[in-house]
Amino acid sequence: MENSINWGRLREQNRVKEIGIPWTPEEAKAVFTLGVPADSVRRGCLTMEAHNALTQKVEAEIEKTGTIYLRYLNKERLLKLCEEYKIPATEDATNPVLVQALLDAGAPKKVPV
Repeated sequence: MENSINWGRLREQNRVKEIGIPWTPEEAKAVFTLGVPADSVRRGCLTMEAHNALTQKVEAEIEKTGTIYLRYLNKERLLKLCEEYKIPATEDATNPVLVQALLDAGAPKKVPV
């Protein structure tokens, strides 16, 4: 029997952690009850306090170095980088997939802001 779950759609709507991976009960509580942004929960933040601490850490790193890790870029920026590295990618690709494709193509882990 074929699985008819549209994991890509569920991921896009933040209703699952990743394609083929549902939220754990703790992660679901963080996303749906506590209002922690799904991308922060995907990075391990289960509270707003943890999300705020991560945000401050990333912002401090950007201010200090003028660079940002690929994993913190939005999809639009990742797709532009894929174009620069001649990686055929569509908006259907998830951010982690785009980051991995860029790293596989030789992109640095951090890029200028």
